[in-house]
Amino acid sequence: MVKKTFYHHSTADDNLFLPTSYIELSEEMKEYDLELHRIARRGSFGINGKCVLTQLGEWPHEVVMDAVNSIRKHIERLGMDFEFENSNYSVVRLAVDLNNKYQYFYWKYYKTHMTDDHTVVELDRASI
Repeated sequence: MVKKTFYHHSTADDNLFLPTSYIELSEEMKEYDLELHRIARRGSFGINGKCVLTQLGEWPHEVVMDAVNSIRKHIERLGMDFEFENSNYSVVRLAVDLNNKYQYFYWKYYKTHMTDDHTVVELDRASI
């Protein structure tokens, strides 16, 4: 305890209700994303100050769409993230290549200082 503040640090190993499959998967992260492994498996603080998906690459839109269109078996999704305090909105459209385990983000919307009503109008105009 420091100045009447109790600090408790725990990891996935401390959670008795967490399935062992999660621990196994989070341990595998060290093979492809050391930063995420550091956070999810070892319980270190959560941001690296740069980006969330550190292994993300940027390709020309045409290359991404060619890759998406060539996938035999894929899933398409729409994802949204927003913040209550800063009014930041992020929306992405993506396709998942199930065989190769790749995600292709092929459309994005990102705006700051927006209200819900204005964001809905803009997304409607974008026909997402």
